[in-house]
Amino acid sequence: MCAADLVRADVSSLQVTLLPELRIVESGSKEPRYRFVPAQQVNQGQEIYYTVRITNRTKEKVKHATVEQPVPANTHLVERSVTGGGATISYSVDGGKTFITSSECRAAVSDSRAPIRITHIRWQFRHALAPHVTVLARFRVVFD
Repeated sequence: MCAADLVRADVSSLQVTLLPELRIVESGSKEPRYRFVPAQQVNQGQEIYYTVRITNRTKEKVKHATVEQPVPANTHLVERSVTGGGATISYSVDGGKTFITSSECRAAVSDSRAPIRITHIRWQFRHALAPHVTVLARFRVVFD
């Protein structure tokens, strides 16, 4: 996936980078220790951790920045795994045409007889992004 395919914002001002990683357990200690490695090969049922790096490339503040990220193909979103400091997070179940809040999403899931698949995540930043600042958003998926 190309960052240009992933973001709805002024592409000349924001750079969006998507980093998929796997969490592995390091052996040799009594307490579990984890580290993240690039997700180069993924097996069915494996959880993938995504970091979305959003950088303001300009010398000006970017107000009302919005980033929309499709949920990667052949995966499903892990419930309550989406984070993004200073952003209002919403979800789409219709290919990114409309977005709903997490509570509306949970209500739709409980009212539905069929499983609902989230297709997109949207982060709407409440504060302007300062010049050359990078903010991180995160989510997890399971490979189907």
